[in-house]
Amino acid sequence: MLDTDFFRRWLTLCAGSVEREAPRLTELDAAIGDADHGANLRRGFAAVTAALDRDAPGSPGAVLLLAGRQLIATVGGARPGDKTMLDALEPAVVALAGAPEAFGRAAAAAAEGALATVPMRARKGRASYLGERSMGHQDPGATSSALLVAALAEAERTEGEAP
Repeated sequence: MLDTDFFRRWLTLCAGSVEREAPRLTELDAAIGDADHGANLRRGFAAVTAALDRDAPGSPGAVLLLAGRQLIATVGGARPGDKTMLDALEPAVVALAGAPEAFGRAAAAAAEGALATVPMRARKGRASYLGERSMGHQDPGATSSALLVAALAEAERTEGEAP
């Protein structure tokens, strides 16, 4: 059920995934960016979990608004094909269309979208300054987005467990 506990559990799982994968995200970002993606995302999700613990929002919408406010300053994106996090998020949304229970399919689509950034030329962010040299590297934002969608699938699998 997509209730308040589900979204709290999802965001807690996101924070755990980001914590575990922050070094890899930073390594990916070091190749084509400024090597701060893992640290920024870690800081952002730490702020999300602290805010959730402090404020205890009472509805799914309030949970997501609170999380969005915490992340908005550190996480961004542009259009699909620009080699950003949207290259993982768009396929996930398409996979979910009409079937919100299909989180596993969305996670697989997001992972494929992140891998699809490897041959792309970056058009946004610091990686865009590299031009052709950005090709051959997986985008860290798309990779972290795929982690977040994978956490969504995990939240669905662990329904009924405490957040």
